[in-house]
Amino acid sequence: MRYLLSVLLLTVFALPAHAFPSPVSGSYYHSSFNGRSMACGGRFSSDDFTAASNNHPCGSLVRVHYRGRSVIVEVTDRCGRCGIDLSRAAARELGLVSAGRASVRVEQLD
Repeated sequence: MRYLLSVLLLTVFALPAHAFPSPVSGSYYHSSFNGRSMACGGRFSSDDFTAASNNHPCGSLVRVHYRGRSVIVEVTDRCGRCGIDLSRAAARELGLVSAGRASVRVEQLD
């Protein structure tokens, strides 16, 4: 029994950190940012599934979790002190629009 418990604990602690994403502050872009240049290149569109993050490389894909929902977005911009700033389309898919800002979990996919 002790051996089984030891193996189980080692397995859990050996999992990569991204297996259990930590919470960050999630928000979404105001519509006034439509058409503006982004730090990673291109122009912002609130209809695309994109996000701004200082914690993930430009061009990377991340899965954002909120209240049992998740959405995959591409990191296309940087943000000041945000955890992650989503496009309105991504925030709508998550059900985050009415909250405006909430604790979300972000998992890097690539």
